[in-house]
Amino acid sequence: MDQAGIGGENAVVITVCVGSSCHVRGSHEILQRYSVIIAEHHLKDQVSLRGSFCMERCAEGVNMDIDGEPLSAHSLADAERIFRDKVLARLRPEPRAVSADGQALARPPSGGPAAES
Repeated sequence: MDQAGIGGENAVVITVCVGSSCHVRGSHEILQRYSVIIAEHHLKDQVSLRGSFCMERCAEGVNMDIDGEPLSAHSLADAERIFRDKVLARLRPEPRAVSADGQALARPPSGGPAAES
């Protein structure tokens, strides 16, 4: 069941276990939070959010797969971190500094001014 939109051909697919053990541990709240984050970041066409019955990893926490990578969250905050690190970082990479002529600038090694590469 796709809850957050169809997602494009290259959509990130997030599948969250809703089996009894994961449900008791908060999978429903994680699905709700992921839906909100997807809406807030206008990612409905880039993320497909799904529920799945038991993923057979009950002892690991609330289980999920992001593009086939098995992951587990132990809290809502942990699930938010996973979304930020695995989904937002991929879909919304940090903007890179660009010079006036359109050339990418190297990142400063320790907070100093950027140098052209």
